[in-house]
Amino acid sequence: MSLRFSKHVHHLLLDGEFVLLDIKADRYYLLDETDSIDLVDGLVKSKKSDIIAKLVAVNILTNDACDACEKIRSVQTNRTGIGNHEWGATAAYKKSNYNFHYFLTAVFLLTCTTALMTVFGFAGVIGLCKQIPRRTAKHFSQMKSKKEQLEKMASAIHEAGLLLPFRVQCLESSFALFFFSAIIGVRSKLRIGVQRYDFLAHAWIEFDACVIGDMQSLHTELPVIFEI
Repeated sequence: MSLRFSKHVHHLLLDGEFVLLDIKADRYYLLDETDSIDLVDGLVKSKKSDIIAKLVAVNILTNDACDACEKIRSVQTNRTGIGNHEWGATAAYKKSNYNFHYFLTAVFLLTCTTALMTVFGFAGVIGLCKQIPRRTAKHFSQMKSKKEQLEKMASAIHEAGLLLPFRVQCLESSFALFFFSAIIGVRSKLRIGVQRYDFLAHAWIEFDACVIGDMQSLHTELPVIFEI
């Protein structure tokens, strides 16, 4: 039986080298060009190799018929990426004025998000996000208003995240903003993009084809390995 990626694994063959995201373990695997070639041969030709054995052992690969087979997602790019991007230093978060109500909501959302990740892990929070019903704003005026609310909340989340006594990075802030978008009844996208050298993974939120509270070039500079 042919091998395939386990359903909790997301992959990207980026400029000939695999980046693998294990949602369950909240871990990335970076393969060099040689191992990436062996992995392609294992998936396409069922060819055995050391890297195939290692990935099967950690449940990255499976021959379980219940896991749907998917095509290898390959991206060839000359993009330079975004360098050593630091969420906490992103000036774009500070552009929207907000009132104290937004700040208190941000504190609440970040606290809940951190607690959920501590108890249920990355995979558990992803599962929760998938179950949240979301609507799409239908009118331009409504979309503009919702976008402004999201931008204000992104600013509030950034400021609150710098003050709270626990770790808040791009993933926690993106989950919090995703939950807020559900509260105000709009459909947003949470995306995780990667760059290979120096390796970086970054999460952000998009609404109406715009990045909220972060660099607008993210969706063009960072190939997306996961989105919801």
